[in-house]
Amino acid sequence: MPQRAAPRVPTAAGRWVGVQNTCGNVAGMLAPMITGMLVDATGSFTSAFALAALVNVLGLVGWMWILPRVAPLRWDLVGAIHEVH
Repeated sequence: MPQRAAPRVPTAAGRWVGVQNTCGNVAGMLAPMITGMLVDATGSFTSAFALAALVNVLGLVGWMWILPRVAPLRWDLVGAIHEVH
């Protein structure tokens, strides 16, 4: 995934991994708070599970859109990216 996000600059892959980790950690901090607010408001975990399911489906759709094809990548010396067939 990071190689797809920064195809022209191989050294930027580490930055993209950092962005991915940050997003995951922020979600990990917000999810319990949002779950608690939904449970307090509704008295049930149903809405929290529905929201979690929706977020997962949106993540799957986004992943399929961003990464349409999985293939090994080969970096050449000038920084261009080539898919190995």
